[in-house]
Amino acid sequence: MLTPVLIAPQRMAQPVLAHGASAPAGAEIPTPMESLVLATHPEQPPLGPAVSIPAAAELGIASSIVSGIGGVIGRAISGWLAGVRFISFGTIYKLEQAITKVKEAIHKPLDQLPVPIIDRPFVIVPGWTTETKAFQPLVEHLTRNSSNGGQCFYVQQGAFYTMDANGDLQAVAAGAVPKDAKVFEMIFSDNRQAPDKNVVEMRANFDAIKAATAWDKFDVQGYSMGGINTRLYIDQGGDAVNRFLMLGTPNRGVHFANLARDVFEKDVRWAAAFGKLQSTDLDALTWLQPEDQSAPLADLNSRWPQQKTKVVTLTVGTDVMPTPSRDNLLGITYGDGLIDADSLNLPNSHTIVLHNAMQHGLLNDDETVQHLRAVYFGWGLPMTAVDPFPEGDDEYIQMLPPRAPATP
Repeated sequence: MLTPVLIAPQRMAQPVLAHGASAPAGAEIPTPMESLVLATHPEQPPLGPAVSIPAAAELGIASSIVSGIGGVIGRAISGWLAGVRFISFGTIYKLEQAITKVKEAIHKPLDQLPVPIIDRPFVIVPGWTTETKAFQPLVEHLTRNSSNGGQCFYVQQGAFYTMDANGDLQAVAAGAVPKDAKVFEMIFSDNRQAPDKNVVEMRANFDAIKAATAWDKFDVQGYSMGGINTRLYIDQGGDAVNRFLMLGTPNRGVHFANLARDVFEKDVRWAAAFGKLQSTDLDALTWLQPEDQSAPLADLNSRWPQQKTKVVTLTVGTDVMPTPSRDNLLGITYGDGLIDADSLNLPNSHTIVLHNAMQHGLLNDDETVQHLRAVYFGWGLPMTAVDPFPEGDDEYIQMLPPRAPATP
């Protein structure tokens, strides 16, 4: 409780009340803090008759305590909300992925399709946190029955590897890569690093593939952030890309990055642990934020007109399921569960949004995606909608950019 202190008018006007001075006879001796507060305003006019006011020190301390408690509570609530938003999104994403995996296990979409004949090397560029095994269904489909070189060659920092039956990588001498090898997958030294670091490794990897295959240009699929990695490579003068497919690439950023950064900035450790986030993710998340909040992504997008003159490009995604968004009160739009459909498109570019496709993490295995991929890259299929793939994709085939014959 605050205790009133009687202060005579002259006490407010006399600087002798500063700490260490004597007080008039009979006056209550102020505390050091009270004296200090009073001494800061020694020239105020008299207040008139004696008045009763709460002790300044007690007022200040109480105010500070209330303010401090309010700040702590406010930060706690803000952090809790950030964590709940992030975990709610993550739970929905994992549920969507689990449902899609069940459908894939039953349907086995790639098993229903003929193995294409690849005419020039095809290189897969992975996205942020993408594990090598994520592309195994596609890799096994492309190399089935010893097709297209019979196996995938993994390239990391300019060195080649194959994968054994246990999923372990085995080193291969560059000279041992057969000339008819057509399927390659890049592996970054850290699958959580940002595009500006990945692009350095991409140069070494593309140069190694050139030397091993005698091809100067390759057809490239950039999956998720792998599309941004590849665009940066092209933007910085990289010349190894022939046809370029961006699959589920957040060209305009993704709201997930905002949710993840919010968890970091508010130090919500339980939410970060749930999402397996690491402090080293911040650089990549900066690239993945919506373009009006991401300086590096906005800078890259500002030069899109120059980038698209160097290669033929196609962006493919889907709007099949609820996806986080910052653009409405519900915080939900439609996309592939992670990348909303509006983030795919770049100005004056070929973009196909599928209305019936698999979830983000399984887009590579979708049969319609494989249909488009095969026709777009010209893998031994006619450039019409009449081919051995499942029906229903005709409208998408008509949207593909024209293709010139491949030459080494």
